Amino acid sequence: MEFYINTFFKLETVAIVILLYVILMIASIKYLSSYLFPRTITFILLLLLILNPYTNKEKETYKENTIFIVSDYSFSILEGNKLNEVRRISEYFEKELINFSNTNIENIKVKNSSYKNGTLIFQELSKIISRVDNKVISGIIIITDGQIQDEKEFFNLPKDIPLHFILVGKKNEYDRVLTTETMQEYVLVGQKIDLSIHIEDQLSNNKIATDILLDGKLFLSKELLPNKIHNIKIPIKHVGENYIEVKISNARNELSTKNNYKLHKVNAVHDKLRVMLISGEPNMGLRNLRNILNSDPSIELLHFTILRPPSKRDSTPADELSLIPFPTQELFAADISKFSLIIFDSYALNGILPPKYLNNIATFVKNGGALLDISGGSFSEKTLPSFTPIKQILPSLNKMEKQIGSFIPKLTELGKRHPITNNISENFKKKEWGKWNSFNKSERLSGVTLMEHNGFPLMIVSKVENGRVAQILTDQTWIWKKSQTDKGPFIKLLRNTIQWLLKTPEFEVNHIQYTKEKNLITFEVNSLTSKNMQANIVYPSGKKKTIALQNDKKGYLKGKFSSDEIGKHSIKIGKIKKYIYPEINDVLEIIDIRSTDKKIRAIQEMQTLKSSIFWYYEKLPKIVKIYNNKVLYGKNWIGILEKKVLKEKSLNKENFIKWYYLAILILFFLFFSWYREGRR
Repeated sequence: MEFYINTFFKLETVAIVILLYVILMIASIKYLSSYLFPRTITFILLLLLILNPYTNKEKETYKENTIFIVSDYSFSILEGNKLNEVRRISEYFEKELINFSNTNIENIKVKNSSYKNGTLIFQELSKIISRVDNKVISGIIIITDGQIQDEKEFFNLPKDIPLHFILVGKKNEYDRVLTTETMQEYVLVGQKIDLSIHIEDQLSNNKIATDILLDGKLFLSKELLPNKIHNIKIPIKHVGENYIEVKISNARNELSTKNNYKLHKVNAVHDKLRVMLISGEPNMGLRNLRNILNSDPSIELLHFTILRPPSKRDSTPADELSLIPFPTQELFAADISKFSLIIFDSYALNGILPPKYLNNIATFVKNGGALLDISGGSFSEKTLPSFTPIKQILPSLNKMEKQIGSFIPKLTELGKRHPITNNISENFKKKEWGKWNSFNKSERLSGVTLMEHNGFPLMIVSKVENGRVAQILTDQTWIWKKSQTDKGPFIKLLRNTIQWLLKTPEFEVNHIQYTKEKNLITFEVNSLTSKNMQANIVYPSGKKKTIALQNDKKGYLKGKFSSDEIGKHSIKIGKIKKYIYPEINDVLEIIDIRSTDKKIRAIQEMQTLKSSIFWYYEKLPKIVKIYNNKVLYGKNWIGILEKKVLKEKSLNKENFIKWYYLAILILFFLFFSWYREGRR
């Protein structure tokens, strides 16, 4: 042991004092021999106090051991009413560990960001552990129901750390579970999809009431046997998103009812839209119209141009006018139902289509077909007899009076809000649309006027039973395409019109588009009203809420509300009622919420270091410090490794004798000397 001196005096001064004291003691030894001992002792003690001798002692400090307590706060825990159990267990282990020296407790709560995410305990734990020195981790305690979806992430954890699972709930919990599956996310309109349904019920083999809804309407109500797979075909009738809901009756005393409901979204597309284009004569806009139709890969175009109507008789034989004769019988009788849209471009009747074929066109529209008339004088009051059925489906009749002169078409108030035309002027704000030079004066009989000039309609759209009709009462639209200045939205106008005629959902009045971010649902509705409106929201649980909508005056009503529920939400605006489905529940977290140790035992079989499993309802284990990995747990205890990870080494001064001890001894010997010498 090495000693060091820490004095305020110079060593030379101390040495002189010692020398003087020795000389003094030698000189007085004859007279004070009996007092030398206590005085010498006192002097030595004073000398030690002055010199203040000390030693340098090496000190080691160790890093705190870290213990992770991971609590499962996922939806399966919440739905199973097991959250209180999780909290009680966490508090229990915190109390057990609080008296452990040099120990840091890290509490981790694993939650789901949405129903679509399963319980990702190991993934979350790996992120946190990556920020900690593995050498100081002495144990991990995971409190869960066993419904873990990231088992593979387990292998990212350090291999030498004791891992203990505490399971909440009970073994063999009862729950009726509905599972549905369809392999088709996309389907052609008119086809059927295969839906498989499986109902798991451990306690009963009785038939279970099952309802299948298609787009919010009851499609099939049936009783199905549990524990068997049932295949059901469902027809898809419209383009866009189709929603299939499956509901089963709830069982008594089952764990949760949320997994008694399933929802599927199926996107339907047209195979090929067959479009018939009949041009009454060659015209300037014909190529543009053909190019628009041919640019859409979903459209199969059949085009005929009438080069010489019957009214223009000459000596040319009919069989020399075209390569093939105009197939009126095939087009308007035998095959008309195979088409989705008929377009008349600059067409006039002129005796080509007799009344029976006009009747077929009217029937075609009423049954769900579409008709677009780009007017060049067709369907006028003079050429269309009053008894012809097609007159019933037309929104206007041409007065056979052509207005000549340059003008700029204007949107009506309804045209500014209608899905066809509410945004066609966005790219033309800086200047007016280009001019047209003529239009056919017509009187609106039905439908909605979207564009007009001087009180006369330029564009009308109308719904006729299951079909649709649109009229553009001019043959001047092509000018917008060809003009070098003051162009207009020719392509967009025609495309939007065709999409509306073909019932594309985005172009439907009252169509709802929505987005969901976390729990906030934002939606907008295509609307023709300019009034301020309210929306009545009905949640899947039955909860109701009324919200005010923002009217942007451009064809949209906008609103937002919060919801953490899955499934069908009803939105009622005035007399309009629509459904939205913010979450599609291919939901890992509520498919099965029964507590289980199967997944954890599978992990145990794969790992080299064994972990423990304890059920809360049986008994909670005590925590014991262990010093190796040989035995990690016992019947009623779990082990936490005691690790000594060196943090730093340091040299600390340590006084040979504490100054207060020296002071006491000095006072004692002074008193002793005074007392002894006084008695003499």
